[in-house]
Amino acid sequence: MICDYATPVMFPEDKIIFQRGHPLDRMLFILEGTVFTYSTTSNPGRTGASPSIDTKQLGRGQTYGEELLKWASPNKPRVDNDKFPTSTLNVKCHTKVEGFALSAKDLKSVASKCRRWWNLNNDP
Repeated sequence: MICDYATPVMFPEDKIIFQRGHPLDRMLFILEGTVFTYSTTSNPGRTGASPSIDTKQLGRGQTYGEELLKWASPNKPRVDNDKFPTSTLNVKCHTKVEGFALSAKDLKSVASKCRRWWNLNNDP
């Protein structure tokens, strides 16, 4: 059913797809290409020290936005149900990226239609 809602996407090299602190309104399924996820951390107590960057590479067959699976779960309490989770990382294309995007709204629709089978390990 997810395939019925997923839409093809293509991003050029160096495109920022998700920004840390912004609403996470979709999941990305990578078919081709590479993205880097990163966040900057400060170095407290070190005068003149530049921030460090923690990076991770995602590629073919990987996804970003898994937090939306819990958010869309029909089995969770409905507090702030319409408020999207926040992206905890920046996601930037290292190469041209092709894949599929699934909007948070569509994921919630799939989850509600598949309530009987929707079971995540961390659901109550």
